[in-house]
Formats: sequence, C-alpha cells, structure tokens
Amino acid sequence: MINQSQLLSEAEFWDRAASAIVINGACLRRFSHSEGPSSATEFSPRMKQDILEVVGNPAGRRVLVYGCGTDAAPCWFAAKGAAVDAIDISPISVDVQKIVAARLNLRVNAVVADAHQTGLPTEHYDLVYGNAILHHLDLPRATAEIWRLLKPDGFAVFRDVMAGNASLRLFRKLTPNWRTKDEHPLVEKDIEAFCAVFPRVRVQTYCLSALPYLGALRLTNRLLHRLFRLRLPILKPLVWLFDNVDRVLLGAIPPLRTQAWMCVLELRKTGQPCQPDTPYTAGAEQGHRYSHFHAWAVILRGMLEYARVAKDERVLEFVRRARDRAQVHRADCVAEQTYAVYEIVAQ
Repeated sequence: MINQSQLLSEAEFWDRAASAIVINGACLRRFSHSEGPSSATEFSPRMKQDILEVVGNPAGRRVLVYGCGTDAAPCWFAAKGAAVDAIDISPISVDVQKIVAARLNLRVNAVVADAHQTGLPTEHYDLVYGNAILHHLDLPRATAEIWRLLKPDGFAVFRDVMAGNASLRLFRKLTPNWRTKDEHPLVEKDIEAFCAVFPRVRVQTYCLSALPYLGALRLTNRLLHRLFRLRLPILKPLVWLFDNVDRVLLGAIPPLRTQAWMCVLELRKTGQPCQPDTPYTAGAEQGHRYSHFHAWAVILRGMLEYARVAKDERVLEFVRRARDRAQVHRADCVAEQTYAVYEIVAQ
C-alpha cells in the first residue's frame, strides 16, 4: 500500500518535471496538434491506432483523465467535444493543464487529487483514460476507485508500461533518476487484479523488437539535450518496421507478450465475463491462426515499396494477385483487420 510519504515523493518528482516546461508556441502546438490522447504512441503507430479505436468518438461523453501530468490528453478530449475533468497528484502539472487549456480556448476542469481517493462523484464518467499512471499506484485501491467513478456502461482505457524483459529491467536500473523510486511496471498479478473487478479486460502489447533502438535513442537524446539542447527525431520508417515485426511475433508467439515494453488496457463494466486477452494466457489460438496473414502483409508491403520505386510491373501484379487471394479467403480470417492490412498493401 502506498503511504502519504510516497504520495508526497511522487508529487515532488512530477512537480520538478512540470516546472521545466516552458509554455510557448512549441508547447501549445504539442498540445493542439496531438493525433491522439497519448504522446508515447509515436513509438508504435499500431498502438496509436488501437487507442483511437478503443476510445472511439468522445464527443458528448464525460471523460476523466486519470493522472493527467503534462500530457496532451485533457486538451485532446476537450477539442473532440468531451466534457473533461483531469486529476493529478502534482500541483504544477495541474497548473500547466489549466494554462494550456485556457490559451487554447478549451474547457478542462483540472484539479489536484489522489488517484486512490479522488473525491469525485460516483458513476459519473463514461470514460476514464490514463497514460502511464497505473504503475505508480496501489492497484487494488486504484481499481476499486476506477470502478466507482465509471457509469454502469462506462469503460476505462490505459496506456502503461510493463515489467518486460531482462534488458528492459537493466535499463531501468541504470537510469534510476528518470523515474520515481516507488513505481512498479505491470506484471501478471496486476492484470489479475483488474480481472478480479472488471468482467471484461483486454490487454494489447507493443514495443518489443524496437527496444534496443528506442533505448539507445533515449540515452543519446538525454546527452544531446544536456550538452547542446538538441534531440534526434524518431525514424518513422524504422519504427514502422519494428511495429510490423512485433505484430507478427506477438501474434505468433503469445509468451513473448510478457517481454514487451508497453500495453493498452481496456476495462469494461458491462458484458459477459470472459477469459481476459492478457499477454500471458489468452490469444494463443487466435495468434496462431492469423499470424501468417500478418507476415505475408509485411512481406508484400515491402515488395510493393520496391515495385513502386523500380517500376516493376511483375512485382505489382504479384501483390495484386495476393490481395485478391486474401479477399477470397477473407471469411476464414480470425480478425477483420487482416484484410484491412492487405487493402493498405495494395493501395
């Protein structure tokens, strides 16, 4: 259980981080031009798309951003027409949200609150959204509070980090000043805690093959920023490649999901109880049945890029025939998204 001194330590850490933010034109553009409620989705286009699909259209909904920090989520939801409340343990982070929302002419009700005991009305929200907040909390208490806050047909979506593999744990030990001392990336027992409360739990995982590249990039950018106030951009084609490799690997070999860095959790109060699609147990059969479709999609898209550059009509014809074959067997695909991948390939 997290005690009061740990809460104060968390607040002080994030106050220091938020105090370094300069609210200028670049900062406002980061908030106003966000393509989704989580900035970390630049590491995985697939994760960004999955979050947008799960969240859906927030217009007219009452949304709580749970642990808002200095992320763009409150302003993104407000710009989409939602009635937005936002909470955080850090007073300076809350002040940043208020100032940015005012400058962008958006209505965001941001307040300082403990995520374990928010003091907000019961069954008040259609959606509770959080970005990298759960691994800072006492999960049994936080899960009970999230359940209390949601309407009977409400749901929660969280983008968070997992304990991952040995190299990821080593990276965290080598960079202790980058995070709070009490945080605990999610493990299997944490997923089980959600399953004990919510009848429907879905977990999707991301960022496995990209870990060496992303780790090196973060270390390099820390050094460059400290010395020259410069940062290297993320190479989007490389991230796209890693993302598609992960799509195949995590679908074909479910145990690898425990080794990933990030996850998206979907928690719903309604629906028939089901075995949760966690990265640890469920989904093996489904992954086996459509992983070869994803593998072919990655290969064909690479061939298509080559064909367009080389203007090779034979390769283009092969891709078109593969697309047609996928359409014929569309009914046999487990996931609707499989054919969608082929449609993208053949565009």
